[in-house]
Amino acid sequence: MLSFVTWSRFIVKSVIERHLERLNVLFKSAREKGFFHLLSVNFLTQFLAFGTVVLVAKFVNPKELGDIRILQSYAAVFIVLAGFGYTTSLLRHCANGLARAERDYIISSSLLRTFYASLAAYGLLAVLAQSGVLVADPALVWWLLLYGLTIPLAATTNLLIVSYQALKRIREMAYSQLFLRMLSFGLIVVLTWQYALPGFVMASVLAYLIGVFSLYGKLNIRFSIGQGALPANYNRIALYSLAGTVVTTVGQYIDIYLLDHFSADREQIGYYSLAILFVLAASQVTGTVQAIATPYFTSGARDEVWFRKRLFDVQLKTSMLSIAMALATWVLAWLLVKYFYAHGYERSLEYLAVLLGKYVLWSSYSIMGVALVGVGLVRSGFYFALITTPVLGVLGYLMLQWYGVVGVAWAQTIVAAISFFCLVAIVKAELRRYFSSAHKAHLI
Repeated sequence: MLSFVTWSRFIVKSVIERHLERLNVLFKSAREKGFFHLLSVNFLTQFLAFGTVVLVAKFVNPKELGDIRILQSYAAVFIVLAGFGYTTSLLRHCANGLARAERDYIISSSLLRTFYASLAAYGLLAVLAQSGVLVADPALVWWLLLYGLTIPLAATTNLLIVSYQALKRIREMAYSQLFLRMLSFGLIVVLTWQYALPGFVMASVLAYLIGVFSLYGKLNIRFSIGQGALPANYNRIALYSLAGTVVTTVGQYIDIYLLDHFSADREQIGYYSLAILFVLAASQVTGTVQAIATPYFTSGARDEVWFRKRLFDVQLKTSMLSIAMALATWVLAWLLVKYFYAHGYERSLEYLAVLLGKYVLWSSYSIMGVALVGVGLVRSGFYFALITTPVLGVLGYLMLQWYGVVGVAWAQTIVAAISFFCLVAIVKAELRRYFSSAHKAHLI
């Protein structure tokens, strides 16, 4: 009996040691690849981003806060156009261990093409702004043109950051992002405190300008043009990425576009903008879960039983997490509005309550969308966004006319609810088709 107990302890000890050794190897691998650096830096950058928003809202009045959100919303679409989807193509090809000369050529060509696309995007912005298509308030046109200078700088910054990622220089990428966020935080807070809206615009342009030179200087590539050829599908991947990102971005900011053009009360736009900023802070948690879950589902795409079980489990936990985040966000917003802000932002809490409902609904189908991407079914998500974006625009316009600004918030929540049920049906059908095809291929 004693020998059996001793033998059992020996086996248990061996199993534990083996698992600890595997965990140690995994930990070292993750550390060497910069995982923990990126994780900690992501937390700090998100914290600084939220801190920037909180302080900016303190230093400007509600109308100016709404104006800032309007400038950011229009610029966001043109930054996507300026990037032209080259970040996706660059990451797709340069992460495959190319020779340095070929890799440098792809990065150089992407930078040059981004520059040309940025000029075109800024020119289009200027024309549309001057003609009144983009900004309803004529006094904002000049500021939009100045803030538009961030378009080529932001597009170049995004491409340079992806270049670090493609080259697997994760630590440098993480610390560069932290530097840029700290720089942006300092400049925006100080200049907005001193000069309000003009200070915010100047600080944003200056922070991006310094960031571009810093990122490019440390990248250490040989700028080469005309000394190679881009991969055959380079432009196709870029165009497909561009189309999907434009539709998604327009859908993300369509409520601000509606309020800018069809709401006469500019202060209410500021209150609504503050509510959105709190929701965006909460959304970072769900976005982090999505980023982690994407490769997770990709690796298990061949096991139908495992895939379906884990999809349900992760989605349920994400939904529960979003409810907790919504409650925490509401409490934090109430405390800030009650004790920190001095511009009567109480109305923001009404909008926030409705928009947090949209956030919870979105979080309740966010992992399902990631699951489709994980098995390579990306077109379904693109077509889904292509349909829901105009629906959101029409419903938002109608509810703005009927119920005022809060109607736009309710339109967001209603479309999120409809999207939930539609996406559940789409995911069921797509996964059934995907696994059916996979089974047939395996049998053949």
